[in-house]
Amino acid sequence: MEMKTKYVFLAWLLALAVSQTASAVPTEWGLPLDNCTVDLYNMFDPAVNVAQVACTVYQHDNSGPNANQYIYTYRVTNTDYATLSFFSVTLSPAAAAEFPAHDTDGVVPLCWDLVNSPPDRVEAIFKTPVAPQQYSALLWFFSDYPFDFSGQTALSGMSSSSYVLATADGLITPVPEPATVALLGLGALTMFNKRRSR
Repeated sequence: MEMKTKYVFLAWLLALAVSQTASAVPTEWGLPLDNCTVDLYNMFDPAVNVAQVACTVYQHDNSGPNANQYIYTYRVTNTDYATLSFFSVTLSPAAAAEFPAHDTDGVVPLCWDLVNSPPDRVEAIFKTPVAPQQYSALLWFFSDYPFDFSGQTALSGMSSSSYVLATADGLITPVPEPATVALLGLGALTMFNKRRSR
């Protein structure tokens, strides 16, 4: 009987953990499609692991203004002695992103915005840096495009005596469909030919 009670208790703990994890994101995001964790190392001291970035991609349900869009989420965990004040996700050309936002569970960024038009990256600047062993708020944006694991990220900050910079590949990011890339290439070729003909 005692063993059965232990199993019931463990099952209850597991269910509680799953429910808390599921409630961390809006229910309309559904279940994760994929995820990964990327380690970033200090460019000036490659043996030092500066941070980990946890990436997860969801697909919105078929209701509301964001129906069927992909949601790309990122959370930075500081694994080093430095404080981190900047985080960037590079976007593939034509991989349209929109509606960057964040929650408040963790260090909240002063801004988390698209950069340039059309956007080529999404950047977070933390007014209060992410201190050692702390994590950032969950950051996200929406995109119409599916994902792959070829994205690039960058982090920077300060230690007590030096500047810290770290970059890595392998981040989950949106990738435009081949037809979109072909149209962009055709548009660029047309512009080039028009300039030459003048």
